[in-house]
Amino acid sequence: MLMHRPSSRAPNINTQSRGDEGNMSSKIVLAYSEDDNLLHIGHEAGILEDPVKPAAEEIYTRTVAPEKAPDKPTHIVMAFKDGVPIRVENLDDGTVKTRPLELFQYLNQLGKENGIGRMDMVENRFVGVKSRGVYETPGGTILHVAHRDIESIAMDREVKQLIGNLMSGYQRDLGLTKEPLFKAFDTTLESLHIMSRIAAEMKIDAEACAAAMTPEIYATEEDYRLVQQGMSFRDAYRNTGARHSRCK
Repeated sequence: MLMHRPSSRAPNINTQSRGDEGNMSSKIVLAYSEDDNLLHIGHEAGILEDPVKPAAEEIYTRTVAPEKAPDKPTHIVMAFKDGVPIRVENLDDGTVKTRPLELFQYLNQLGKENGIGRMDMVENRFVGVKSRGVYETPGGTILHVAHRDIESIAMDREVKQLIGNLMSGYQRDLGLTKEPLFKAFDTTLESLHIMSRIAAEMKIDAEACAAAMTPEIYATEEDYRLVQQGMSFRDAYRNTGARHSRCK
């Protein structure tokens, strides 16, 4: 069993109700945790904690059972730009979606109708416990498979292997540090926004800027120029440093 249920996931109790001469009665059928968003829905805990028992069909809300999906395929063409989906076209009925939200909702619909995106697995959680999860990711699965196909054509073996290890490596290496890291990103962005406002109000003194452009600013460039001419970097560094010391 899970030691506790995360506070962001409220228990979901599915009920069957029946009217009897105007009176409603309810019977609890299933109790489990759900995490629902645009990308997927996850079902966990409760009766699902027993990995021997298959998930009941009524648990699934985003996908039809594969055996109930149509026997004929749905033909679609997808376009990506810089890794981002920008267009999907249904070759069977001519439907075209280009707006991000509409595109993703449409792929969710196609995935649901065709029984795509179900996964029943036992996860190794970061905190050291195992937990069974039943997931439905219809549109996300279509996007993932389509993009993987493009990667297989556009990337060489080494790059594709590196990309494949990023997700698991990210979770392994940044599991404990990603929260402060993301806070640092937010602070940096906020600082940049503040600086853009400050810079917008600044007045430039051309003479002061020109006076500040003293020769030592370009010391590194001088070192590189001497190195390109055949001098060792250590000698170039000493040569440039001595020359600027004499100038002072």
